[in-house]
Amino acid sequence: MAVNRGEQAFELAEAGIEVAKAHLANDSRSADWSSGELHMAGMGEGSATVTVEYEDESGSFEAVSTGEYRQTNRKIEATFSVEEGKPKLLSWRELYE
Repeated sequence: MAVNRGEQAFELAEAGIEVAKAHLANDSRSADWSSGELHMAGMGEGSATVTVEYEDESGSFEAVSTGEYRQTNRKIEATFSVEEGKPKLLSWRELYE
């Protein structure tokens, strides 16, 4: 069965957003954060890279995750607020380049 590279890249990007959410749950004090390149367990190929930036004006965090699988990329942007130490998803969208 052939692997859909776009779908795999998208799933890796989604996993990166979950990493960002977990990071915010553990420590939302740091304004900007980058994961570096992440490799997921059980995936021989592919990676995700996540950045989180704090938006002073809105008081929210913007996470951008790029999933890469066999030279195919997908990118997702998610916006979170953190209330009582818990990240709350405000918006989510796939970014097209």
